[in-house]
Amino acid sequence: RGHKGAVLALHVERGAGRAASASEDGTVRLWNLDTGTCTLTIAAHEKGVAQVVVDWDMGRVMSASADETVRIFDAGSGDQLGVFEGHSEPVQFLDVDFGQQRAMSVSSDGMVKVWDTNTLECDVTFGATNWGPVAALRV
Repeated sequence: RGHKGAVLALHVERGAGRAASASEDGTVRLWNLDTGTCTLTIAAHEKGVAQVVVDWDMGRVMSASADETVRIFDAGSGDQLGVFEGHSEPVQFLDVDFGQQRAMSVSSDGMVKVWDTNTLECDVTFGATNWGPVAALRV
């Protein structure tokens, strides 16, 4: 079975046959693409999940949501490892460099935050409401 709401984002690892999906139902699901089965469902957020990023080797999943948070989970158990708080609008985009322990998120008000994934602290905030909508983000 799949999500109960629309799928808003995918993260696919083609060579290994794995994927993660993010949904407006507030969940993140991990998938085995060879069998088409869901291997884990994470009740990630109270509102829709706009982005999901996975580092399969490190066993980490990060998600961004309309609940104004970014969260990090264990990819094996689904346990929440931390919450990144500080946005005042829904978080629309997320990118992560797990090796450098850095994540970037942007909310619908145009504010970009750079996070330390180890300490869960925001290192830098920039942007402005007069920028207009941000359409993409890359660490």
